[in-house]
Amino acid sequence: MTLLDEILQKCSPIVLAGRDPQAIADAVNINRTAIGRVDRHIFVTWAATHGMLSKIEDRAIDTTSPYKDLRDAALACRAVVMGAIESINFARPENMAMLNAWVSSGQLTQINADELLSFATNYDPISEFDVRCTLWDINGNWLGN
Repeated sequence: MTLLDEILQKCSPIVLAGRDPQAIADAVNINRTAIGRVDRHIFVTWAATHGMLSKIEDRAIDTTSPYKDLRDAALACRAVVMGAIESINFARPENMAMLNAWVSSGQLTQINADELLSFATNYDPISEFDVRCTLWDINGNWLGN
């Protein structure tokens, strides 16, 4: 979704008709978040409190498992735990796929996966300048119709 699409979706016609960039930004920014990174120290603590450290280790060393994607996910998680990787970026689709593999295999509940994702969720506001750049072209024509 483009920022223009998001603005048009989130703003009422009254807010758009006012053409006030700050009012539009304020309306768009309500509950606006983005998924990003979970740092290693947060991940390790989360994994330890949810019984995932042992599951990660068990799956990482299980060379006979038919679940190759789960083993690969475990090896990647172990690299985070061991310090080879500083964080997990859940904005990357492949990392979300690995998290979903744990859930779909029944090794992790959706509630616990959502908790992990909450650590990667950050407020992601736009500025009134972003609004001006999106809703007016370089000739000053309004694009918010």
